[in-house]
Amino acid sequence: MDTITLDMRGKPCPAPVVETKKILDNLEEGVVVVIVDNEISKNNVERFAKKSGCSTDVSREDNFFKIIVTKGITCNIDFKNENKKEDKSKSYILYIKNSVMGHGDVELGNILIKAFFKTLLDNDKKPDSIIFLNKGVFLVCEDSEIIDELVVLEKEFKVEILSCGTCLDYYNLKEKVKIGVVSNMFDIQNKLITAENVVTP
Repeated sequence: MDTITLDMRGKPCPAPVVETKKILDNLEEGVVVVIVDNEISKNNVERFAKKSGCSTDVSREDNFFKIIVTKGITCNIDFKNENKKEDKSKSYILYIKNSVMGHGDVELGNILIKAFFKTLLDNDKKPDSIIFLNKGVFLVCEDSEIIDELVVLEKEFKVEILSCGTCLDYYNLKEKVKIGVVSNMFDIQNKLITAENVVTP
């Protein structure tokens, strides 16, 4: 089988995922060794490869990570449909772009967003994923008043929780994340455009 080395050290997200996808799309079978210099890129490449049906092996060497992605005969990439569920008619994604709900009084908006997530736990229809962007990323960090609800959604109901890495960097919050996965615009964009329903409270 072919072996291709992709050195993405110094390249910001989502470049490592994008370049990995380009290679895998044009590879019938073989091995792609992706080298990155940060844990977020490592997690994003590994997650993408597994969702694409490939096997991965990750190791750390000095100041970088090496992700060995193996694509075999049975590995068929269908990235556009990675979110497809058996019962797609009932699936939806929550898109949270602010730390409060609505555009009026901030205190009221804070009360409403807390009530929304508490009520969501009792709703039979849970989202497949919750995406936090812009000021919404404050809700996955220290001092968030909905962390307990998010923990239940992720652990008990297997809801995928994604937060925008660029947004976390902008607000200097990356070290304060308490729940979910730090994602990138490539993953977020594909989830939004392939979702049957996107709900923004």
